[in-house]
Amino acid sequence: MSDAPAPVASRTGRAVSLVLLALVGLYAACFSWTIGLWRGSSPGEGLFPFFAALAVTLLSVVGLFALRLESRHREEAPTRLEPGAVRRLGFYLAALMFYGATLELLGFFVSTILSLTFILSVAERYSWRMTLTLVAGTVVGSHLLFAVWLGVIFPEGILWQAFVE
Repeated sequence: MSDAPAPVASRTGRAVSLVLLALVGLYAACFSWTIGLWRGSSPGEGLFPFFAALAVTLLSVVGLFALRLESRHREEAPTRLEPGAVRRLGFYLAALMFYGATLELLGFFVSTILSLTFILSVAERYSWRMTLTLVAGTVVGSHLLFAVWLGVIFPEGILWQAFVE
């Protein structure tokens, strides 16, 4: 590993990123609201995404305020984004697009397993043992927390429903 410090994005780049993230968070919160936050006596499908979107929006706004309060006397060195970082970002975006596109078709568990496995093994380059441990923990933890404890109904997937019938 290199001991060189990681490059820091420019002040403008950070501000633009935080504004875009806040806008995406607001959009996701509005969308989550439309699919329902509560269903009878249990949480609806949109409750967790709604709170996650609110957290993203709030943290983005806090980041903007922190950026504004940051000392302007700090000297900013010009930076370049490393090719590895761009490739990793592309992997994350591909995994998120895959997840969104396959959630209804494959269901929550299969889409989550495939997406997380791809992110951890390809983008983050974790060992297979660590990848499988984290994926299993995430899926089991999600099932226990949301399905068992909160009673959230996860999408089963069209393929699973066709297979069961």
